[in-house]
Formats: sequence, structure tokens, C-alpha cells
Amino acid sequence: MSTPRYRTQTGMFACGVIFSFGVLLNSILGFFLDTWLDILVALSILPTFSFFVWYFVPSKSCGSQLSDELLAEIIDESSQNFNSENKEDIAKELLVTKIIKIFSRKRTRRVVLRMFFLWMFIGMYYFALLLPVDLPGNTLVNNVLTAAMEGFGALCMVFVVNMVWCYRTVLIGKGCLLAGICSLGSAIVILIKVESADFSVNLIILVLQYTTFFAVSAVFALLFVYTGEMFPTDIRATCFAICSLGGRFGSLIAPQIAKLGFISAGIPKIVFSLLMFAVYRIW
Repeated sequence: MSTPRYRTQTGMFACGVIFSFGVLLNSILGFFLDTWLDILVALSILPTFSFFVWYFVPSKSCGSQLSDELLAEIIDESSQNFNSENKEDIAKELLVTKIIKIFSRKRTRRVVLRMFFLWMFIGMYYFALLLPVDLPGNTLVNNVLTAAMEGFGALCMVFVVNMVWCYRTVLIGKGCLLAGICSLGSAIVILIKVESADFSVNLIILVLQYTTFFAVSAVFALLFVYTGEMFPTDIRATCFAICSLGGRFGSLIAPQIAKLGFISAGIPKIVFSLLMFAVYRIW
């Protein structure tokens, strides 16, 4: 919906910073409401009021209108090459042809699969950090600080993404390395701490946890931009969808790794830290 000049920052701001406000809203609802049923009812009511906002949002930008016109021209031209007059069937056949085109080229296939697994590992750790864990201190305060670190990480990327010295690959790799180091440090502290841990030990665990979430959130926000820049226009949307599918797989695997916490609280963090080190090494 924005112009090309500010499209990158706008997308990262909407996907990262504004999303963190949603996480913060859950903590606010949890402070005023006592049960999960009340929270679910409140969360189902809030989108109803946001429905009226769409009256003030344009349905299409100039760029999307041009894209629709270009797509219509492509479908009309392609109708001569396909044995179907239905535009939906033609669009489906074009999509299948495009996917075959992507995976038939060695270079494109390698980049897509690489980005697919990167999305899967980053998405896995991102959603694992959103799962409830036994952190020291108040649960509501921890959720508020988690949302704040997520928004701060995405906001930092908004300001630095177009800097001359900003290299996407370097930032993604260093962010994964930082997340892995902090996660491993947190796991070591959890494994060696005694039952009657003092305030300083709990503070170290919290700082490492929030730093990890800051790094992963920053990488996740940057990943949206970097993925779109990796592919040419004609296959960008399809490749982005394939990479995003990897993130969905990661969100499915994350709770299963988090279940290892029933054996020991530090084991999931060790697993995720090893994954981040692997991403940094391969990346």
C-alpha cells in the first residue's frame, strides 16, 4: 500500500513493531481478566470493532492495480497456449508451470531450499520463545518485556535496513549467532543453578532470554525484506510463499522441542542454540 521508497520500512514496521503491540495487548488483558475464557471472549470481540477501520483503508494501491492489469494481460495471452477458457484454470496452470520452473533450475532451487530451511529454523525458535516458559519473576511483566523486546528488535531493523553499511546476510548471520550464544548461556545457568537461586541468577536468566528474543525478532523482521529481494519479480510471490511455508513447519515443530523441557528446563534451549549455530555456520 506504500510507495517503493518507504515500502521496506513500512512492511517491517507493520509486521514487527505493530505485531508486538498485539502481544502486549494479551498481557494487558491478562492483568484485568482472571480466566482464559474471559480473555478469549475479549479477543474475539476486539476484531469486531476493528472491522470499521477498513472503510478508511483503500482497497488497492496504484501498484496493485497495475499488477492486476498486468496479470490480466498475462492470463489473456496465456489463454492461447492452454486448452481452457476459464481464467481460474489458466491461473492454476500458470502457478504449476512457475513452480516447475523454480525447481528445475539448479541455482533457483538451491536458493529457495536454503531460504526455506532458514525460515523454518528462525520461525521455529521465534514461536518457541512465545510459548509459556517458567521464567523468574511475574508472568505478566515477563510478557510485557517480551513484547517490548520484539518491537524494539523490529524497530532497530526499520532504521538500519537501508543504511549503506547494512548487509542483510551479515545481520541475519550475526543475529542467529547472538541468539545461539544467549540461549546456550541461559541453558547453562538454568542447569547449574540451585533451587534457592538468588536475584542475580534470575536476573541473568531474564537478560539472556530477552536478548535472545531481541535477536530472533530482529532477524525475523529482516527476513521478510531479504526474502523478497532474493528473487526476481515474476517468481517472487511464489518463492516467498514457499519460504513462508517453511516458517509454518517451524511453528509446528517448536512445541515438540519445547516438550523436552519436561526432562530438563535447559534442554530445549540447548537444542535451539545448536540450531542457531548451524544456521550461522551454513549461512
